[in-house]
Amino acid sequence: MGRRPDADLYDPVTAITAPVLDTYQRAQFDELGFVRVERAFDADAARAMCDVIWRDLARQYGIDRDDRSTWRIEMPAHLQHLKHRPEFAAVGSAKTIGAIGELFDGRSWRRPETWGAFFVTFPLPGAARDVPTESWHIDAPYGLPVRPLRQVKLFSLLADLEPAGGGTMLVAGSHHVMAHFGAIAATETLAKNARARHALLRSHPWLDALRRPGDPATRVEQLMGRDGDVDGVRLRVVELTGRAGDVVLVHPSVLHARPVNCRDTPRFMLAKDIPARGEQ
Repeated sequence: MGRRPDADLYDPVTAITAPVLDTYQRAQFDELGFVRVERAFDADAARAMCDVIWRDLARQYGIDRDDRSTWRIEMPAHLQHLKHRPEFAAVGSAKTIGAIGELFDGRSWRRPETWGAFFVTFPLPGAARDVPTESWHIDAPYGLPVRPLRQVKLFSLLADLEPAGGGTMLVAGSHHVMAHFGAIAATETLAKNARARHALLRSHPWLDALRRPGDPATRVEQLMGRDGDVDGVRLRVVELTGRAGDVVLVHPSVLHARPVNCRDTPRFMLAKDIPARGEQ
């Protein structure tokens, strides 16, 4: 029998469960553009997912989890065939589903068939902790209003992620700057994301500093150690950290980029964009 078109459609009005996010977490998402949900899925299930990845890394690349001399590829590719493995279904727990639904504020959304792309990053020997100068971007059209929330990005931590461990860096609060930028930028600027990104980063000294190389320790202090102010909005670069089984939900208009992994363990994470019903 075929699956009904709405079989995986979640309607918060009819599917009422106990709240996952408290008042503080909702306020954090609104202000900063992200929120971490601790132990959204079981840590043992996360370890089983890591085992699947390690076995495939050994098969494809000869990477041995117990032999650091084999960790010669910073970002192994060709892992997407694993996404349908049953071990990864555990990401979609009741807690994960509940948090997503609460952020959509009553809008229906469809459970994804899989829980996203594999973000595997091995340590880069000798690398210094720094704020990335390249690849700052968003995964949505530039200039969207903060509300209604059209989609949410879900980062799922499959292994513990410590500071400087390659966790995605976010510009907290930047979704508010994006909305203001969209209200004043020319239509032709917003027509292409690459053009809009360059215009945005040139629009204010603090944003421009994101792409300017410099002394790593100084950049970390300036961009991560204290708040900036852009058009009255407090901004700060933060990095995703947490424990295996945590998920982080991020507004689609939050600027983010990938740093190098400066620790001694690889980053194992999934990333998935989940739209509200009717959004692309």
